[in-house]
Amino acid sequence: MDHIVHKSFTDEEIHFENLHFIGCTFIRCRIFVTSLKFDYDRCSFTDCIFHIDPEVPYSHLLRPLLPYTSTGIA
Repeated sequence: MDHIVHKSFTDEEIHFENLHFIGCTFIRCRIFVTSLKFDYDRCSFTDCIFHIDPEVPYSHLLRPLLPYTSTGIA
């Protein structure tokens, strides 16, 4: 898994797969989750929308774990 450290993303489409984000900032991003092969810690999310593929195992359990600052879940 590749690590991305202390990077800011604004108005971008981000695919979380096979990435570990550490201390990153996401502003108005569309974040796509199509597997459970990702991780993040100490990141901030402002006005982001998460798109979780319904085929992701346990996707119904993943939704409540997303940051509270996200504006929506698709």
